Amino acid sequence: MDKENKFEKIWGRIKDSTEIKTQRELAAALSITPQAITEMKIKGNFPEKWAYKLADKYGLDVKWILDGSRSSKARLGKQARESRKFDILNEIEEWLNHLEEQEPGREAWFEYQFKDSFSGFKKWKEEKEESAAAAAYSSTHKVA
Repeated sequence: MDKENKFEKIWGRIKDSTEIKTQRELAAALSITPQAITEMKIKGNFPEKWAYKLADKYGLDVKWILDGSRSSKARLGKQARESRKFDILNEIEEWLNHLEEQEPGREAWFEYQFKDSFSGFKKWKEEKEESAAAAAYSSTHKVA
């Protein structure tokens, strides 16, 4: 993405997916000054730490905020998180986001630790991935 359009593209995605509609509201959501927003807009930059903070606050996918694409591990929207059956999953996600802010790369660490600790989950996930791969293969290799 070219630098001069980076701020505007990200700002457009934020306005479309949150109740934030003005730069003053954006500054308030980020707990920064409106002048800081203006400075980044002039520079055509949108700091990643802002994207992480907004993703955490509004349940957005950081990758989507930054470049408009969805990661394979897209975060759940706020409504989906609120309707989860197990509240502890929200707490785990909140904790992981906190860890990730302090130490990027902790998501991979957690995934490894989780699979190592819960062999039933690891087996279930492997079977699920194999099943999805088999279904994808069979749908692309149908016999006429």
